[in-house]
Amino acid sequence: MAFTNYVAYCNYQYSNNKMNNDNKKSIMERHFSNIYMVTKIITASKRLY
Repeated sequence: MAFTNYVAYCNYQYSNNKMNNDNKKSIMERHFSNIYMVTKIITASKRLY
């Protein structure tokens, strides 16, 4: 479970940094896409267990 959280955190940081460079997106769009990416990577990791 700790590994899953770590992967989700790294993915969240990556998407956050990538979207901070994209000034065309609004704050809410960044927020929801970060949540989407984290939930997607968590559900993908849970299938492995």
